[in-house]
Amino acid sequence: PEPKPEPKPEPKPEPPVETPAMKATKLIAEADESYKVGAALYVQIVKEMKTPPTTNDGLQALLDKKASAQAELTKAREAYTAAREHARDQAYVAGKLTNIDSAMSRLKVKEDEIRSLMK
Repeated sequence: PEPKPEPKPEPKPEPPVETPAMKATKLIAEADESYKVGAALYVQIVKEMKTPPTTNDGLQALLDKKASAQAELTKAREAYTAAREHARDQAYVAGKLTNIDSAMSRLKVKEDEIRSLMK
């Protein structure tokens, strides 16, 4: 009897090539996540400033929250900007960038308000 030939291993499929549109979709998903976190922090700051803390520690906690919101929104802006050219929905990205710029300027106003209350 003739020996059976060794079975050939299955060829491994090539990893899919990431197109610019695929990369943009991934970046937008990451940006959306950062945007949600930053926007949620922003809303908390606005609510807390309706009756601001009376201690410097409480005010400092608000400043820390503002810094976190700013960091998340900056991360979102960078990802949206990187994705903009190849995004399927250019208007969506442009709208998000406008919202971020608006929130960032309002955060600066909140920061000034918080600092003015510190003793």
